[in-house]
Amino acid sequence: RRLLVHSRFVPSLASSEEARRRRSVELLARELRWAEGLGAESYVLHAGAYSPGGSAREGIRLAAEAIAEAVERAEARMPVLLENVPGGGRRIGGALEELAEALDALRRGRARAAVCLDTAHAWAAGYELSTAEGMLKFLARTHRILGADNVRAFHLNDTRALLGTHRE
Repeated sequence: RRLLVHSRFVPSLASSEEARRRRSVELLARELRWAEGLGAESYVLHAGAYSPGGSAREGIRLAAEAIAEAVERAEARMPVLLENVPGGGRRIGGALEELAEALDALRRGRARAAVCLDTAHAWAAGYELSTAEGMLKFLARTHRILGADNVRAFHLNDTRALLGTHRE
């Protein structure tokens, strides 16, 4: 049996507000220690949203640094799996390209990292998954952008959101 633990909160890891990011690092480190204590194989989380006036690139850098710091503080041995989000607004990870950039940034910070793909979030972000053809196109795109070896989990679920609405 395999246990993956999903973050119980949406951390502000990409915030340019130092105090908010510090609290998120502390909470994430505590969660990582808790998950390892349960024997989890991986820990799934969202990178969060960057601050108003900031950029996705800056938010990805800040989130990667914060996650790497939390992993180090917790002395976590398990990989962190970044989960995609519905996108929209300042949320990081709606586009596969953003997940790839975040994954690269995490690995530069020496954190063990991979990806968890959520089908409801992908749908809300605009990826057509309601047909076999649409799913195959999404998986081919995922393979091209992220690499198949970087996808360690799928969160398969349904949604009432309309395609591309960026709603959960």
